[in-house]
Amino acid sequence: MTADRLPGRPLKDAVKKVGWPERALVTLQVKQALTDACERHGIENRSDVLRLALFQFFLREKMMTPELAADETWASLRELGLL
Repeated sequence: MTADRLPGRPLKDAVKKVGWPERALVTLQVKQALTDACERHGIENRSDVLRLALFQFFLREKMMTPELAADETWASLRELGLL
C-alpha cells in the first residue's frame, strides 16, 4: 500500500493535488464561528475561509509576491469570487 492509497478511499490524482494540508487547532467556539461564516457567505468548505485569511495575512504583511498571488492554493477562492 502506498501513501496515496488508504483503505476505503479512492486513488488520488497527483496532478490535481494542490499541496499539503495544514491544520489549526481551535476551540469549539472558533469552529462554530468558522461554520457560521461559511453559511453566511455560502462557502461549503471551511478551508476556503482559512485560505482567505492566509491570503489577507500575506497581503497585510507585504509578503504577497506576484508568484504567490498566482499560486493554485487560491484557485477555489477565485472561483468563489472571494479574490
